[in-house]
Amino acid sequence: MMLETIGDYDVRLLERVGSIVRYAATHVVLPRRAIIELLDADAPQVDAVKLMRRACMLDALQHPAVPRIYECGRLGSRPWIAIAHDRNATLRDELRDGRLQVREALTLLEDVGAVLAHAHARGVLHGNITATAIVRTPALRIQKWESARTHDTELSCDALDGSDDVLALGKTIAGALDRPEEVPGAVRQLIGRLLAADASRRPTAVEVVKSARALREAMGWIDRVALTGEVEEPEIEIQHEPEEEVILLEQRRPTVDRHAG
Repeated sequence: MMLETIGDYDVRLLERVGSIVRYAATHVVLPRRAIIELLDADAPQVDAVKLMRRACMLDALQHPAVPRIYECGRLGSRPWIAIAHDRNATLRDELRDGRLQVREALTLLEDVGAVLAHAHARGVLHGNITATAIVRTPALRIQKWESARTHDTELSCDALDGSDDVLALGKTIAGALDRPEEVPGAVRQLIGRLLAADASRRPTAVEVVKSARALREAMGWIDRVALTGEVEEPEIEIQHEPEEEVILLEQRRPTVDRHAG
């Protein structure tokens, strides 16, 4: 049966993902667009538990870059959740037109790292950081929380260190950089730390934020020196590890400079 309404929303079928049916939804009264995820009628109980746990996780995070859970409900015996819908371009969409400059990449590392640090501190792992999960404009949004986990479900407390999210963020940034062969050595080293094969050598999300901010501010200092020649060099505290996995930057195929011609 083709559904036209769920709760107080008019809906349009988008896709099926596993046991979840996703709808584009518009509230019949409020100026609100959402994505409604409705569980299949024959889905196992464990899937219903996962859906509701994810809604609880997102609601508990209470962060402007995390999608808002508008409400939950039931259609007969089938649970559903309404999630804020961001229709703006993802980072993957942006990369079709051009790659990130170094400052853009450092800003993104800092901003996404801050969201991950917020989630990790509350026992939540995102589990799916990619270019399709990141929206930059008009404000940062982190999407694709379907694989989110907490330490009291699939993971033990000891395993909840956030290293997988950090690795995924490093891969995303490495794949998004313009002219990787021209990236400053300190930035390459930071990305190398995120990509370290040994999870224990990767920085935490908090450390990613601090290091990316320090490097970005240092690049600003270089610009000011070029303009005035009178700026005192700042003190920067960054832990530099031997470069690991930076070869991924070298192996990415060259892209056309979006500022050229």
